[in-house]
Parts: sequence; C-alpha cells; structure tokens
Amino acid sequence: MRNESYRLATYAGSYGAARAGIVVDHEIVDVEQGLLAVGLDRAGALTSGALTSVMSILEHWEAARPDTPAARSRCPCSVVSIRSPLSSVKLLPPLMYPGTIFCAGANYKDHVAEMSRALSLPVEPDPHELGLKPWHFIKPSAPCVRATGSTISLPRYSRRVDWEAEIGLVIGRYCRDVSVSEALACVAGLTIVNDLSARDT
Repeated sequence: MRNESYRLATYAGSYGAARAGIVVDHEIVDVEQGLLAVGLDRAGALTSGALTSVMSILEHWEAARPDTPAARSRCPCSVVSIRSPLSSVKLLPPLMYPGTIFCAGANYKDHVAEMSRALSLPVEPDPHELGLKPWHFIKPSAPCVRATGSTISLPRYSRRVDWEAEIGLVIGRYCRDVSVSEALACVAGLTIVNDLSARDT
C-alpha cells in the first residue's frame, strides 16, 4: 500500500453547497459519501449527516479524528471509486464559519525589526528578555476568511496594505486554561493563512 497524505478541506458540492472532503494526494473524497460507502455507524458515535462540514467533524473530533483505530478502519480515504480530481472541484475556506480568530502580535523577531525599519524607529528589545508576555488580537471570521484564489477588495483609504504568510492552528475541541504540555492535544490541524493588514491606519 502506497503512502498517502490526508488533509481536511471544504469544497463546493452540488449547487455550490459547502461539503467536507478529504484530500488524498491530488484527489478529493466527500467525507459523508465515503463513510456511507464503507459503513457509517461507528459505535453509534457518527450518524448520517453528522460529517457534512469540517466544523461538524471538529465537533465530533474524538470519534472522527484519523489517529484512532476506529477511524482508520473506516476511513473514507480507502474508497477509490468515489474520488474526484482535486483540480475538478472548487475549494472553499477550510472552515467556512470558524469561531474567534486569535492572532499573535509581533511573534517573529525579524518581522518586528522589519517594521521598526519601515517606520524609522529603533529596533525594539526582545519582549521575552524583558519578561513581557505575548500579546494577541482578534479578527472577525465572517468578513475576513476567504477561499484560495478569491478576490479580496482592498480598502480605498489605505496605501499600505501589507501581506504576511502565516500558519494557522485549528483548535479541534473545547478547551480552557490548557497547559503548555497539553496544548498540542487540542490542535486538530494546521492551515496556511495570507494575513492582510492596513499599515497606514
């Protein structure tokens, strides 16, 4: 059996409706159709209609996550007959309506230095060396999240819209006051983000 990589995705299904899919190399499998083909019921944890979106997969993450024996035994990725070429579908944002988007500010030392030079300011000292805690800001998901290849309308009042390639961590379960050692257990996966900011406002 050849080694394959699996990634969760959201794509436009019939009539443009958003559907959860699993990308297998250069092909995509509809999650619900694949599970129906291999036998959907998994100890009563999953039922028809439960996994039609990536968000619903995260809501059932303990039963649906791919690193459990039950999930591997019923993985829809194994259904070859219903795979479609990835190039034949329109990809949507991985999470159509995510919750709060937390952004870490000034978490790259070289970026902090770059911004200081751009603003003709002295380079700020490393906040960790000063004993300062990381700071964060939030972005609303509805107006900010866009699909790959989508056109983004830039604000007319800004002449300095900057872009940054970022790594996004998708939290896969409800959590609160999580320790550093347990943090990664709450992460369902990673995605890439093109973060835009108006620097002149």
